[in-house]
Amino acid sequence: MPSTINGIGTNYVGKKNVEKYHGVCEQCGYQGELSSYETGYWFVVLFIPIIPLGKKKILDYCPSCRTHRYMSLKEWQHAGDATVEEVEKNLTEKRNDPDVAMDAHVAFVTFRHNDKAEALANDMQIKLRDNFAVHMYLGCHYERIKDSAKADELFEKALKIDPENIAAKRAVGIGCIEKGNLERARTLLSYLEERSKEQELWLLLLLAKAYQEQNDHDNALDIFKIICRDVPGFAGKDKKFRKLVQFSEQKVLLDRTILPPVDFNWRKTFWTIAIPAAVIIVCLILFKFNSYLKNNQNLIIANGLPVMVKVKPARGSSATVLGNNFRRIHVPEGELPIEITVGEQKPKTVTINIQNTLFQRFLGDNAFILNVDGAAVVLWEETEYQVNPIENKEYPYFFYVGRAFIELRDVDYIFESFPEKINLDSERSVVRKTRVSMLNYSVNELLTILKTEKLKAEDLYNFMEAHLRADPDNEELFDNYYRQAATDRKIPRVIVFFKTRLGKRPVNQQWHRIYQSLQISKGRRKEMLDYYKKLLDEDPDNSALLYLYGRILETQVQAIAYFNQAVKADRKNPYPLKALAYLFACNGDLKSAQAFYKKGYSITKNPDDEEMLFQMAVGLKQFSGFEHKYEKVLKKTPLNYDAFGKLLWLYLLQNKKAKAKILEKTYAKNYKKETKSNDLGLDYKLYVAYAFKNLKEYKNLIQKYDQQDVRNILLFQANIDMLNPGEAEKALKQIKIEYSTIYKSLYLFALYKYKNQPEKAEYWLDKTKKQLAERKSESDKLLLKLLNGKDDNVIRMLNESTFSLRYKPIICYSLSVIYPNKGKELKNYAQKLNFERNFPYYFINKVTEN
Repeated sequence: MPSTINGIGTNYVGKKNVEKYHGVCEQCGYQGELSSYETGYWFVVLFIPIIPLGKKKILDYCPSCRTHRYMSLKEWQHAGDATVEEVEKNLTEKRNDPDVAMDAHVAFVTFRHNDKAEALANDMQIKLRDNFAVHMYLGCHYERIKDSAKADELFEKALKIDPENIAAKRAVGIGCIEKGNLERARTLLSYLEERSKEQELWLLLLLAKAYQEQNDHDNALDIFKIICRDVPGFAGKDKKFRKLVQFSEQKVLLDRTILPPVDFNWRKTFWTIAIPAAVIIVCLILFKFNSYLKNNQNLIIANGLPVMVKVKPARGSSATVLGNNFRRIHVPEGELPIEITVGEQKPKTVTINIQNTLFQRFLGDNAFILNVDGAAVVLWEETEYQVNPIENKEYPYFFYVGRAFIELRDVDYIFESFPEKINLDSERSVVRKTRVSMLNYSVNELLTILKTEKLKAEDLYNFMEAHLRADPDNEELFDNYYRQAATDRKIPRVIVFFKTRLGKRPVNQQWHRIYQSLQISKGRRKEMLDYYKKLLDEDPDNSALLYLYGRILETQVQAIAYFNQAVKADRKNPYPLKALAYLFACNGDLKSAQAFYKKGYSITKNPDDEEMLFQMAVGLKQFSGFEHKYEKVLKKTPLNYDAFGKLLWLYLLQNKKAKAKILEKTYAKNYKKETKSNDLGLDYKLYVAYAFKNLKEYKNLIQKYDQQDVRNILLFQANIDMLNPGEAEKALKQIKIEYSTIYKSLYLFALYKYKNQPEKAEYWLDKTKKQLAERKSESDKLLLKLLNGKDDNVIRMLNESTFSLRYKPIICYSLSVIYPNKGKELKNYAQKLNFERNFPYYFINKVTEN
């Protein structure tokens, strides 16, 4: 219960959902209106609320002695849902069991299911009409809700069932007193006259007062004598009782009082002990309050994962937290081990340490956050309140991610929104407030936000890995994680992380694909072949393993055989279908590739597969179907950038330059109209310039890029497309990050060869060979062999190779100058594969046009 000394302590503030009813106080015996309600529990100074300590449910509040029961509002609501569910189940099974029926009715009334309570009460009166306990219980219920007529009826029925029952006598007797039938009331309550009990004084007093109201002072004094006889201590000190007795004595002109002598009055000595007692009480309250706070710190469980998490501290309250949600629990200060179970994963234990000074403990503005697996993005931010706020002012903020435990001080709003307005002292005053919260977006949206922030690399990787463990099928996150690791040169970490997940079933093919590629790039093909052959021997009909084994074989013939087996084993597995499509596309057989991509797309509906279908159609010059499709899309959504880009290229590939120009102007016009902005963005301008082959403009636009490495990479590519090898070489020297080391050399070799600069061409060819000699993959070894001009079966070797479709056109063209007898065939090969609409589209077109 709350308590204050000199205005300092704890107190309830506010009332909601007040429910009033008639009852008897368990503490003082007060008979009258009790109440239950919801309220806020605060630490107060001078009775002013300072620190919120939570919300409470107050039960059976007595206005006489202020005694009540209380519990946390959330616990009350949770208990209500669980209790009602349980009693309804029991009621269905044991409808005619009086104990079950009464328990259910108590639950319905307690947790405000009034319709259910009334229906059950009516049913109980019919089906359990001979049950004494049921009638007594229902009588008490109707008395509580102030339906006295119904209560009296039920009490009379109970008395009829068991005429000697004291409880029934008492209940009917009280009803008789209220109706003025005192003769029957005294008969029913005669058991009290034999030897009354102190706790039933109120009933004797009620009867005596009723006699007084009827001016029957003789009977009133008879009752008062019984009280004086049985409870002399009460009669000797209670002023109100003594006045009642004296009133009746005066009315009957009694010459001698029935009252015992007055007890000694301790009020005279009050001030001699009050002050030291008050000091002691204040100290005890402060000590107890400090102890309470120390053992009941708020810990917020932030679950940023898409799965449910169970949290079980060694001390304190446990909790279950739904995906992308948070919950508050109470834990003690100090070092605390906490067991955490994420989804179906094995439980693990983390240890946190909550420490407060006395001042921090009483202030209550501390945020302690258990960020499960570091997977939630916790945001701290500041704002200002003033009469005339500054527009577009930027306020400080910080993201906490990847950390398991976060401790923040001086936070005004903990996992609560900033209020729209607050009271200010004056028009000039500026008030700063802070809050901490959890961003609730998809993990890939969060990554987009986080990549613009200066975060520790370790925190970012912990964040991504936590989400991948919980949601291993999130392909977009998977790709983001791999790309980030490649950029940061953290590939060894990726290999170690992936290896921990390879034994999971069903097989996650995307995880295995990356793991295979990374290991093979380090010359571990044989190790991979042995590993996957062993897995396949253990499970020979597993479509995923058949596919994974096939994709690391050295020749296309072997790979195709396993891919076909994988398709037969599971026709709903899209990976072998797409693998077959990719192999056929690499060999220039676009019709077969298109057929397999269509089958794969019908299973996954993956946008990447739709993009490849478009590429295949472009390569096969099947323009009309897609042209009509994207024209319709743009009519419905004029700013659909993807549809605009594809339609622009379709027009240009068919030499419909006028339609392409109209399309570009229409899109720009719609964009300006919709966004009220004339700036369509640098990426848009670059795309349009490249599509219209305005390569000089394209190169000038590249100079506007802020990021130096991105700018130099694009300049290298632009100069290759513009057939400027010297400028391309200059841009390449400015690139600080690793960028396709082998193929950049091969582009320069091919371009210098085309420009008839043999010495330069030979330099870059030698550089390419040296780089290939340092690598260990089978593809690199095969390319080195072909560049050395030592295989006359170059076309067959290319068809059987596993070269990437992205680089195969430049490989084919480079080999055309090394094998002049196959030059025309190799150039045609390169031209056929050059259907993607980006670098080196114009370069390949130019060098293979004849």
